[in-house]
Amino acid sequence: MNGYRIVSGRELQPISLHNGGKMDIKTEKKDNVLIVSVSGSLDASNHQQFTETVQSYIEEGARHLLFNLQGLEYMSSAGIRAFIMIERFLSPFGGVMVFYGLVPFVDEIFEIAGLKSDFKVFEDEASALSSFSSVS
Repeated sequence: MNGYRIVSGRELQPISLHNGGKMDIKTEKKDNVLIVSVSGSLDASNHQQFTETVQSYIEEGARHLLFNLQGLEYMSSAGIRAFIMIERFLSPFGGVMVFYGLVPFVDEIFEIAGLKSDFKVFEDEASALSSFSSVS
């Protein structure tokens, strides 16, 4: 399935909305919170790499994970599975993961999949970061 994205206010540029999309991960540390910014697509073609990358951060000592999903353009059921697997991996370490910046499409997926009852979701980075103040 293909869609279109508006570029420069008027121009339409085709985008791919199926498996095989590109994903970028950027990390930033603020106090004891690792912010993981995900952009592009999280799907069957890259969910395993994404899961393993985040699990390596946990193995290196990250216990407070904040996922910034503002740049996530597409997420399949494999992306849902990735977040569930990460939470299961993090839980025995006593870690916490929260989310912010869900674009409408991803927000709807979180709602339908019931992830909003399992994960804390915030509107902005400041609110999400402050949620860690009650976590040791």
